[in-house]
Amino acid sequence: MVSPGQDAALFRRQIPPKGVSDEQPIIKKSHHRMVLPGLPDPREGSPTPLIAITHHMANALLEASGKTIDELEKKIESTSKPASIEVPGTKLTIESTVKSEFVRGINVIGAIEGSDPKLKDEVVAVGAHLDHVGMWEDYVYNGADDNGSGSVGVLNLARAFSAGAQKPKRTIVFCLWCGEEKGLLGSRFFVQNPPLPKARIVAYLNMDMISRPYDEKSLKFAGRMLDFPVSPDLIKQVNPAHFMPIISSTGSGLGEIAREADRYIGLDLYLHEAAGSGLGFGTSDHASFHEAKIPWFFPISAVTENLHQTSDSIDKVSGELIENVSKLMYAIAFRLTQE
Repeated sequence: MVSPGQDAALFRRQIPPKGVSDEQPIIKKSHHRMVLPGLPDPREGSPTPLIAITHHMANALLEASGKTIDELEKKIESTSKPASIEVPGTKLTIESTVKSEFVRGINVIGAIEGSDPKLKDEVVAVGAHLDHVGMWEDYVYNGADDNGSGSVGVLNLARAFSAGAQKPKRTIVFCLWCGEEKGLLGSRFFVQNPPLPKARIVAYLNMDMISRPYDEKSLKFAGRMLDFPVSPDLIKQVNPAHFMPIISSTGSGLGEIAREADRYIGLDLYLHEAAGSGLGFGTSDHASFHEAKIPWFFPISAVTENLHQTSDSIDKVSGELIENVSKLMYAIAFRLTQE
């Protein structure tokens, strides 16, 4: 693969900027991949090796053919066909070095045992991923929304259930996953090695990014992702700052439970059941439970330009939205543990 754009622009992007700005990401980082032992990487695509080279290197390799990479690119675009050629007298040798090592990741899990003698053997799980991108050189990727907000939401529910006078009939498990950003590693491990039979997990409630209110721009993006029209009339009908799309597994009935619970919270919900094998809005830890055919539920706040950037900082989160989503998830979880 030849990297797009001119080489000079590519090199400029690779040079670390002077000083440290919380708004600018770092590109300079070695590539690594993490997988669970014995399980395939869910992000793995084609097994064909892919190597990226610059325009300068591509033209150096093509020099003996009398062609340039730009000429071949134009030919491909005009004919919509491959433009493969033999380059006489040219030999290319590529050597790749891969280092493998075992690392330990830790899921943080706590539970409140159900009070009903029979129902306590069934579980409602509430989870969020604790990890984020981390730190590159002097740049800190704060991860306030993704996913400090969801982690706070899980702790909110754990505190509320612990303090409640009425104990849940079913057991409720609070999960903070590791390695979501590396391929849903923590939640996939849990589902592959459950502490109880999967059939006893009644539902999984996922909290990933629950702190960024919607505006008109992010509302339109959500509309494209979930295939609902965002018209000027819709924007007038909802309060974008209180809008919350919710995706749930098909046939789970969790959307209707959310609608009833929201009567006491007052969010503007858009309920969407994932069709077939689809997951709706993005991939998060609910995908691990989806693969195991365990019912799941996933609210998500606005996706902004700060996603996976150093600028995902705490000053941009809405404490009010975290509180309202936590209340909604508590009401849903409480009902699931009682009935």
